Amino acid sequence: MVTTTRSMSKASAAKRKNEAGGGGGGSGGSEEGDVANKRQKSSTPTTATGSGSVATPSPTPADDITKILRFDIPAAIADLEALLESPICRATDQSDRNGNSESTTTEGALTEIFGGPEALSAVLAQAQAPDSSDGVNVTVPSNQRIVDLMNALEPRFVTIVVVARSVRHWIRMSLPRIESGGNFGVDVQDSVSELARRVEEDYLAKLQMIPIYFSERLEHLEKLTEKPGFVDAVMATRKFDNTEFERFRIFVTDMKNDYEELLHCVQTNFELIQKPRAAVGNAERTSYFG
Repeated sequence: MVTTTRSMSKASAAKRKNEAGGGGGGSGGSEEGDVANKRQKSSTPTTATGSGSVATPSPTPADDITKILRFDIPAAIADLEALLESPICRATDQSDRNGNSESTTTEGALTEIFGGPEALSAVLAQAQAPDSSDGVNVTVPSNQRIVDLMNALEPRFVTIVVVARSVRHWIRMSLPRIESGGNFGVDVQDSVSELARRVEEDYLAKLQMIPIYFSERLEHLEKLTEKPGFVDAVMATRKFDNTEFERFRIFVTDMKNDYEELLHCVQTNFELIQKPRAAVGNAERTSYFG
């Protein structure tokens, strides 16, 4: 009985030793695994954000141009079509163009320009006192119809400039290394880039037309406040406003057409722009530019 008890004690001790040894081995294996995981994590590049999370990779020029072609340009075209049909772009009344409107008379035009009969009366009263050095003490409003149209166009001018610059950037990032021969795709890249450059510069210039309009209108108003009875000065101011409104309204159509041309041009030549050297070997080499 004693022998059996001793044998069982030895067996239990051996078992505990084996378990302890196995546990130690497992712990050692776990430590080795932790070290390997740490090495793997340290070798993997990550970008930490302020919250400690890993940021997603930044979009590439190819990602940007895909979004522009599929979503941004079609949405901009639809937006401009809606703007053309909105009250903001409503054309001058035909009766006004034919000279049948009350505002075509001198008094009617002055009332329209100065924002109402009370403002007009103040201007006329001040004009009858030429020795006064205080000037015309009346607030002359802007032409609200033109202001509304310019406010609608200004952010859209900025948007099309950004789109054109994005197209040019994508083309620059797709340029192959210089080689002899096989420049068909590169020539297409240059042509598309030139179109985008023209669009960009055109609408940057249109942005600068907005403050120029207000400066020129101020010159007309200064002449009117001095001599409001001059019919030519009255009608010149009113025609100036109408002409500027029509010009900016045409810009809406121009912008829509430029978007459509840029979209068609890039889509037609997409493969030639993205991989110009690879496209040279194709049997059919056609492009938007002929």
